[in-house]
Amino acid sequence: MRKALLTLTAIAVFMTIGRGQSFEGTIEWRTKYNITDKDALAQGEVAKKMLADPSTQENLRLLEEKMQDSAFRAKVDADPMLREKIKSALLIKASGGDLNKMMPTSVTLIIKGNNTLFTLHGGVVNNEQVLYFGDKKMEYNIEPDNKVYYLVGEEREKKGTNSITKAKETMKILNFTCNKYLITRTEDSGQAATFIYWVTEEIKGIDMSVLADSEVGTDNKLFFDEIKGVPLKIERIDSKGELLFECTSFKKEEISSAALMLPEGYKELKPE
Repeated sequence: MRKALLTLTAIAVFMTIGRGQSFEGTIEWRTKYNITDKDALAQGEVAKKMLADPSTQENLRLLEEKMQDSAFRAKVDADPMLREKIKSALLIKASGGDLNKMMPTSVTLIIKGNNTLFTLHGGVVNNEQVLYFGDKKMEYNIEPDNKVYYLVGEEREKKGTNSITKAKETMKILNFTCNKYLITRTEDSGQAATFIYWVTEEIKGIDMSVLADSEVGTDNKLFFDEIKGVPLKIERIDSKGELLFECTSFKKEEISSAALMLPEGYKELKPE
């Protein structure tokens, strides 16, 4: 599941960063998942069985009650590991053990110059953010619930192979004409993924030409120099499942510089 979240984050960030950006505004996306990985589904079934157990239900009910106690809540807030365990337990309860319901349902992107702020909505990473400073080429993960942020390190270079075909079909998304691309990507590790991109060349001010060599995490090649324009819809299919990423709102507006700064009062986590 974390890998799917990483893929989502990488798509959103790399679709909006680059040099010489003139676009300023907000972009909204909806996301949809269909997890098919056998190991992940098996874990989900174990969670469902646990949730069906009366003793587990009682323990979770008592935990929810304790979280209303200010002294206990302060203890949880002071212990990041305990906080994450409780957060995960309550989210599993809320989802009923359905892994797809634990994934984000939408994302918001704020863009100003070379800087972007990406916010996830829903699921286990609700409200988590990625702040990218384009001029400095520095990317931070921000966790508002924990009031912490940390610098994301560089990943090793990966090559892989691509097969890219521009199809004849077109589609209107938010009144932009999009061309269809079919992509098969095989990483050095052997991991394979199929992409369907719907790309428009009608949006100006977002420079994506510098993103062809960008990769995040393992097996996450997301943009290709053979594709010109801005993807407004992406479908990614691999052995783990399917991810749909579709633009629902594209708004040019003035963004305050303060909206794209590291939050005050948060603790910066340093690598050990």
